[in-house]
Amino acid sequence: DVQAQMSCKISNSGHFAKQIKNNDGTTVLSGATFQTLCPSGWYGRDEGARSSCLKCFTGRYSDDRGLKHGGECKLCKEGRYSDEMGVFSLLGCKTCMPGKSNPLLGMPSAKNCRSCVKGKYQYLPGKASCDNCPAGLFQPNITQIGCIECNPGLYSELSGAHTCSRCRTGYFQEAYGSV
Repeated sequence: DVQAQMSCKISNSGHFAKQIKNNDGTTVLSGATFQTLCPSGWYGRDEGARSSCLKCFTGRYSDDRGLKHGGECKLCKEGRYSDEMGVFSLLGCKTCMPGKSNPLLGMPSAKNCRSCVKGKYQYLPGKASCDNCPAGLFQPNITQIGCIECNPGLYSELSGAHTCSRCRTGYFQEAYGSV
């Protein structure tokens, strides 16, 4: 009946129209009887979007309900990524492992976590950048969580060293980690 159908309301954006169902999944009332907010991790489509919400994309999350479009889903922070859709909190964005970093927002994969290069390290998970090894220390390898002291007879005077230098002829160094 066209007249009866005209009294139906369009579901608002950020909501979806819901039908009443029994526990066995059978519909009690065939038409949607009310609308409800899309849950956290989801967003609504355009108004009247046929009773559905969509999951936030990878690299994003939402801890709010009733989002009206996917652009309202928040980007995972630096040092984090999300390879799953529908993440409903920042904690659902996974952290890059120690020895790696990610300087960008909204990354969708662990592949976006970059290994610390030689001369740098990161001992904490979920960081945006790797730190330079301090003077007197070095790191010859990638993806490391710490630095190594220069041996006696060697030194590094600059931060971010990936090797230690030998003392010049006529000079000596008897301590570890010398600058």
